[in-house]
Amino acid sequence: MKLPTTLFLFTMSFVAFSQTTIKGTVSDEIALLSGTNIFIKNSKVGVVSNTEGYFEIQAKIDDTLLVSYLGYNTKEIVIDNEKQIHLKLEGSIALNEVEIVAYGTTICSHVIRCYNTCKTTCGFDVTYLINNDFKSNILTEKLFPNPSKNGTFQLILLKPYRDIQVQVNGITGQLIKTFSYQNVNNKISIDLSQNPIGIYIINIIADGKRLSPKKAIRG
Repeated sequence: MKLPTTLFLFTMSFVAFSQTTIKGTVSDEIALLSGTNIFIKNSKVGVVSNTEGYFEIQAKIDDTLLVSYLGYNTKEIVIDNEKQIHLKLEGSIALNEVEIVAYGTTICSHVIRCYNTCKTTCGFDVTYLINNDFKSNILTEKLFPNPSKNGTFQLILLKPYRDIQVQVNGITGQLIKTFSYQNVNNKISIDLSQNPIGIYIINIIADGKRLSPKKAIRG
């Protein structure tokens, strides 16, 4: 009787510790979510869902998947015997700051000419809007390549700054890295090559002013 019992225990142990491929999708109430973080809890193993919300990850029974996406509540899923799962994220986590820029509305039929100065048929000079309000309030800093396969990003700024502080936060808000730059013209590099695949939030403070935060995808 010892041999069958030992064999049974060995088989159960093998099943418990063997890994399998878990396939699935992530969505909210409306659509599939691309760029979602899917990590095995208490490990550095993780993947990011593709443009169709699809992912594959190696896991074993009783592993816990942490599923997180900016603006949604993090979800935990304990792996059972299923090989395919569909995850739906609910709720939303409010961002710290939301800036809304409003303008008055003027209806014009078309733009007549646009050389150094642009005028509409209403006679409104839109050159100032293009060179000032449009640039400062609608255009924003760009982060590329995004996603970045090697974890190195370039941040293109709209103007020079004397001092820039960059804070890199995880998707749950924890501070991961800080960078400092002085006398920056229009571009800085942000190196996340030593960090695991996932989504990070880049907070930028330039000459004491907080700029629009960026979502960086390391994948």
